[in-house]
Amino acid sequence: MTAALRSQWTTVSGLRMFARAGGPPPQANGTVVVLVHGQIISSLYMVPTAERLASQFCVFAPDLPGFGLSEKPARILCVPGLADALGAWMDTLGFRRAVLVGNSLGCQIAR
Repeated sequence: MTAALRSQWTTVSGLRMFARAGGPPPQANGTVVVLVHGQIISSLYMVPTAERLASQFCVFAPDLPGFGLSEKPARILCVPGLADALGAWMDTLGFRRAVLVGNSLGCQIAR
């Protein structure tokens, strides 16, 4: 069973970041799943997984800065910079805890 995803925009450190979101709203002690895309791709790659997980979990698949629909930063971000941007995005949304699922470069960020 799959669930529909919705678009979400969040401003983080002056940049607009796009994310695909699905499932129930985040709860204070609930499980939030964040799908982190790899290099050269975007959250679009994570849609099939997000749709399946959204039937049971609150799930988000953000486009990291400079990827997909998210704004591009003034300079290209290295892996630690992308990790910081992901952390700032999670802080902005109030995610104190999350299960991170990464693909390719996303696995390096999620460590």
